[in-house]
Amino acid sequence: MALLGLMWNDTAVRCRTLLLVPVVAATLVGSWFAVRRRVARTADGELSRLTP
Repeated sequence: MALLGLMWNDTAVRCRTLLLVPVVAATLVGSWFAVRRRVARTADGELSRLTP
């Protein structure tokens, strides 16, 4: 939170950086779910292949 406060006080960076923070956060969360889903599918496929 302190970092966001410092960015808010810097007028040259304020709008661009603070508006991109939610975009970056949403991208990270979306990517995490995509990778999680892909790993789960791969693991299920490998387990079904190895199980008699």
